[in-house]
Amino acid sequence: MLIRATTQQLKADVVTNVTAFYTYMKVVRDGLRKLKDMPQPSAGTAGDNNARRCVLRNVIYMQFLGLESGRKAIRDLVEFESTQAEETCAILLSELVAYRFLRGKFSDDLRQRRLNAREVEHRRTIPILWRKVEAGSGRRWEKAKGLAKEVVHHYAKVYSGEPKSSEAHFRKSCAPGVPAGESVAA
Repeated sequence: MLIRATTQQLKADVVTNVTAFYTYMKVVRDGLRKLKDMPQPSAGTAGDNNARRCVLRNVIYMQFLGLESGRKAIRDLVEFESTQAEETCAILLSELVAYRFLRGKFSDDLRQRRLNAREVEHRRTIPILWRKVEAGSGRRWEKAKGLAKEVVHHYAKVYSGEPKSSEAHFRKSCAPGVPAGESVAA
């Protein structure tokens, strides 16, 4: 009976993540249509430009949430490890760019608190993904390895602003024996 409940819960999680992905992507499309229908700002009309920026920022936020849900759906649906790692890395490339843009864009509201909570998840899951990809061998891991290098680069840009030194620090922190999410002395 316990196994059945666990399987049913897993299926519910998969449905939740897939549904969330499509819902967020619909909101993104709706926001882009709204942006398209807004008048182009003319010289000296800061209010129009601010409204467009607000809509665009909200579209990027919804896209970020959609990417995050898509990444979780891939985790739940794709069983082949190298394919799962490759697809996860591909999603993270866009997710991290959106996250970097959005950090600090919302002042003390729910969206900012949700974004702040993602740092803990990123610092925990991305090193685990990196270790898995680095440990993979064979041709089926080649694409994941290439994408993972870019993920590390974007991760470093998000969390330190100094890609070269922080990439090296990231790789050190992902060394065998260092628990995921913990730092090592630089």
